[in-house]
Amino acid sequence: MICAPFIGLNNHRQNVMFGCAFLLDESLTSYEWLFKSFLESVGGRPPETIFTDQNEFISKAIEVVLPGTRHCLCQQLIEKKLMSHLGSINDSGTLHSLFSKCMRECESEAELDETWAMMHHEYNMQEHPWLTDLYQQRHKWCSALHKDAFDGGIESMDRNESLNNVLSNIDDESASLSTFVLELDKLAGSWRKTESLEDIQCNQAAPECTVKHNRILQHAAEVYTHKVYKSIETDFLDGCSATSYQAAQCNETLHKFEFLLENSPNVSVVFLNTSTMELSCTCKKFETMRILCSHALNALVLKNVDRIPERYILNRWTKYARKGTYPFPVDEFAEQDRTEVAFVYRNRAMWFVYDLLTKSKSHHNTRKLILDALENGEKSLESMCDLKRLHMNTLGKEKDGSRVEKRKKKSTKQEKHSRNVKQAVLPQTADPVFVDPPNQDQYFAAEDIASNQSVGRPFFYQGYPMTVVSTSQIQGHTNMHSEPQCASQEYSAYGTVQPPSQFGGGRNF
Repeated sequence: MICAPFIGLNNHRQNVMFGCAFLLDESLTSYEWLFKSFLESVGGRPPETIFTDQNEFISKAIEVVLPGTRHCLCQQLIEKKLMSHLGSINDSGTLHSLFSKCMRECESEAELDETWAMMHHEYNMQEHPWLTDLYQQRHKWCSALHKDAFDGGIESMDRNESLNNVLSNIDDESASLSTFVLELDKLAGSWRKTESLEDIQCNQAAPECTVKHNRILQHAAEVYTHKVYKSIETDFLDGCSATSYQAAQCNETLHKFEFLLENSPNVSVVFLNTSTMELSCTCKKFETMRILCSHALNALVLKNVDRIPERYILNRWTKYARKGTYPFPVDEFAEQDRTEVAFVYRNRAMWFVYDLLTKSKSHHNTRKLILDALENGEKSLESMCDLKRLHMNTLGKEKDGSRVEKRKKKSTKQEKHSRNVKQAVLPQTADPVFVDPPNQDQYFAAEDIASNQSVGRPFFYQGYPMTVVSTSQIQGHTNMHSEPQCASQEYSAYGTVQPPSQFGGGRNF
């Protein structure tokens, strides 16, 4: 079977498994089922971007099931296939350098076309079918052509966890399916454990800061996780040490900065509006990473801004990313969702209380403040629960009283009907006939008395044995009443009445 894991990044830039499926084949139907099942498992919210292997059926399935998702090809998997498709040419270091530049280092489509043509001309690969097909899909794998797509840096070379070999330790074709699933579960468990350790470390201590007296970086250290902060700090230091800039004022509030990296012709242009604190940079790092680039941070420093604007702090990269994941329910929820909502509420409450305890543990006064608040909250909760129980008991008594009244009325109605029932006897005919009570209400009342044992069985109703056939057993006839014949004899003189042998027509009643 084919293992198809869905892997993403958490707020520590670590691998996290969103789900996993096993497929019998790689058909279009299988991939459509795969993406539909995944979409259902995440509450119908499609991902912004998805990276996959180069496969025609995968592309078609994504177009059908996830039309609003940006589909990209995994660069690491393309490089892995490069070895098998190019043969002896693959040994050239220059080829790999040019191919890597096409994927990651080109700044525009024109630069990509120029580099691609140079690679084809030098190694005479104009007619290579795999490269031709790859070039036709260049908008899915060239970084310069999807700078507006959010990827969270999932394919960044500075990450320790590669997507190319996440299952390499358990990838054994001789292993049974059950063994593979157990190993896969252990792998996901180890990822969760590592994530929990990072959460604890971020909540207990501040990151190690190389730059001690920069307010922008201090603010970043307060809100971001340690791994994200270190990437921001490294990028900031590289930008400061090897970048020159020119500043210009467009109007009273709009400022323009041009940053030039040494030994590079590329210029990054930043626009900063000091009245609205809106930022934009031509390098498009915020669009792809949702983290401000070093050019934007330097522009803020140059204008004496000491905090990152809130609109540019994405919650998914912060220390408290989990706290906002599960909001409390506001409206009444459906019965089938109560278990899920209770689970979500418990997780949110545990994280919230844990954060309060962590913040208050350093001082006696803060500890006392939290304990007093928890005790008062417990008292208020108990009072509310007592009122809730009292309200439920009152409603229960009212319901019980209404049931008693209904039974009394039903009993009175039965007695009234019984006094009005006319005594009837069967005619002395060769064929038996079916006798039905004159009112269907009597049948339901008798069914209650007989403890729901009426259908198809004889029971005693006011001393008269009868057999009742329910309407669900007779197709095409719902009115089963007949005119009974009156006589001075009582029903008790006769045994159980059975329907005639030619039973089935309305005239037999």
